[in-house]
Amino acid sequence: MAGITTIEAVKRKIQVLQHQADDGKRWAWEQAEAEVASVNGRIQLVEEELDCAQERLTTALQKLEEAGKAADESERDIKRWMSRSD
Repeated sequence: MAGITTIEAVKRKIQVLQHQADDGKRWAWEQAEAEVASVNGRIQLVEEELDCAQERLTTALQKLEEAGKAADESERDIKRWMSRSD
């Protein structure tokens, strides 16, 4: 009879250990999910910052192009004025 209770006690201990292992896996899984959610949030913020930076770059390039055209026009005007003065 003592042998049966020892076997039952070992079985119960195994069940407890399995349950603890399952809890540990569940905790690790939940931590991993939380970390993934955090990383996804940071990625979204970086993507939004990238979009803003691309918009600013596009605007800056347009302004640069306009300034270049204005400079070319001014240079042509100066050359015309200089050629008239001769």
